[in-house]
Amino acid sequence: MKFNVKNIDIKKEKNIYIITGIFEKYKLSKYTKIIDAFTRNYISSLFKENIFQNCKIGQSLFLNYLPNLPFTKVLLVYCGKEKKYDEYTYKKIIKSIINTLNYVSYKKVFFSISNINIINKDEYWKIRLGIEYFRECMYEFKKFKRNINSSLSHISKEIIFPIKSNKDKIIYDNAIKDALIISNAVEYVKNLSNMPPNICNSNYLIKKTYNFANKHKNKINIKILKKNEIEKLNMNAYLSVSNGSINEPMISIIKYNGNNNLKLKPIVIIGKGVTFDCGGISIKPSSKMDEMKYDMCGAASIYGIMHVISELNIPLNVIGISVVCENMISERSYRPGDIIKTMSGKTVEILNTDAEGRLILCDILHYVRKFNPEMIIDIATLTGACVVALGHHMSGFMSNNKLLIKQIIKASIETGDLVWNLPISKIYHKNLQSNIADMTNTGIGGAGAITAACFLSKFISKKLSWIHLDIAGTAWHYSKRNYATGRPVKLISQFLINYSSLYKR
Repeated sequence: MKFNVKNIDIKKEKNIYIITGIFEKYKLSKYTKIIDAFTRNYISSLFKENIFQNCKIGQSLFLNYLPNLPFTKVLLVYCGKEKKYDEYTYKKIIKSIINTLNYVSYKKVFFSISNINIINKDEYWKIRLGIEYFRECMYEFKKFKRNINSSLSHISKEIIFPIKSNKDKIIYDNAIKDALIISNAVEYVKNLSNMPPNICNSNYLIKKTYNFANKHKNKINIKILKKNEIEKLNMNAYLSVSNGSINEPMISIIKYNGNNNLKLKPIVIIGKGVTFDCGGISIKPSSKMDEMKYDMCGAASIYGIMHVISELNIPLNVIGISVVCENMISERSYRPGDIIKTMSGKTVEILNTDAEGRLILCDILHYVRKFNPEMIIDIATLTGACVVALGHHMSGFMSNNKLLIKQIIKASIETGDLVWNLPISKIYHKNLQSNIADMTNTGIGGAGAITAACFLSKFISKKLSWIHLDIAGTAWHYSKRNYATGRPVKLISQFLINYSSLYKR
């Protein structure tokens, strides 16, 4: 599908579908008024029949015949009250339009509904969000289907957004470019996350890393740490998690150098990549265990984020790290009651082998000190407690830096990839006290998402800025099996875009 910005002459265009809006009390949008004038008030005449009475936002009406416009078809979309919309309503309208377009086949669709005003969003954002929502609504994962014909394959080959003036064309073109780069990255992460665990293991992700490097030559460098190198680094907590699996662990390090300023420290982004998590000896319930292939969504998101910043040439130095293994059961599995010495030298008493993500991350958080980073961001499907706290609409995040908290929230609002800031106060650290080791790997009582972050904070230098993002509730749609969301690619990518503009060089 192509996206374009231009104005059209509806009298001359053939085989085009115009999507335009009407509001409550039959108020017409800008392009609806134009069409109505051309058709001698044909649209206005329909309102006498109260055809949109008691309609919901997004409901639509096909107009297959219009006087004076024999080659033009129109889809009238009810947009509710004429006011500034929020992003949720905008997305709802687009989703409804996509569902309706299933029943038509046209090469071009003129999407004039983009003239709707969205709260705190300029023309750039309306175009960009419109494209991102189109791509999101049309996503399908059919790699393992014998019948690969898409139910959406007949939808128009080109979506055209109206342009207000020629002066705005540069802004619109940039919006399209950015939207397509980000959408491609999100779809890549979705495809990777949706892969089954018998295929998507550590060896598979190593190949993906090399493929990624070949695609982005001259922009990135990669390094793969395999099991023998990980052992030499004494990452015993990470290795303990992987011991029960025949698939060996691996760490993928992708370095992007977007700024030659030698004083500019890198930003390190870490993704948890448990390609399947049965819980180990503390085995999970069998119900929905198939969804534990999504425990590698944090690692998958690294590829998407690194794609965005390299394609957009973001003037930062960023290191993306995917930490990959499996948490399985065998005679080699680590056990509740074990005490493990981490790479940092701190010891951990294992109370639950299903609290494995923090064990993987604690070693890599200590390891990345070698890069002398500006900040660390870790992304993980870490705790079911975060799902209990926030459900599936918002990711939980914690940080030791107030400025970064504000910047993450700003990027969240801009992209619609919503987050909620949770505390990491010292009062929660007592939940990790152990009588026989430096700490336990799980807390007692509630606040499990916070306790997990408190555990990780023990491996972060006090002087180092850090963001922890728990995507357990947002990495995939719980109501739809085998459907990853691609979050938080848009969020972190936008955060880095914004951060690069704020950074004083």
